[in-house]
Amino acid sequence: MLLESGTVRLKEEQAPAFGRALNDLRLTLSVRLGIEDDADARKVHQLAASGASRSTEAFMAEIYTFITWLQESLFSAMLDVLPDDEEQEGGHAGR
Repeated sequence: MLLESGTVRLKEEQAPAFGRALNDLRLTLSVRLGIEDDADARKVHQLAASGASRSTEAFMAEIYTFITWLQESLFSAMLDVLPDDEEQEGGHAGR
């Protein structure tokens, strides 16, 4: 349901669970697509970019690529709200 909307908005406390769910989906798809190394991942991304989802594998490749993008976007947003090292150390650098 959440991904059916135009914009995905999560509360800060929801983000880690959503990230774990995306990771589980991505790992499952990577096994199904036979991704074992960077070369395999490049082939999957090329298949997804071809836009020819005439096969189950091509459709899974498109989903895998979308989930990869979504996961990277989520983790980037999560990093943006992390406190700086100085803030975590009570404002004293070098402790």
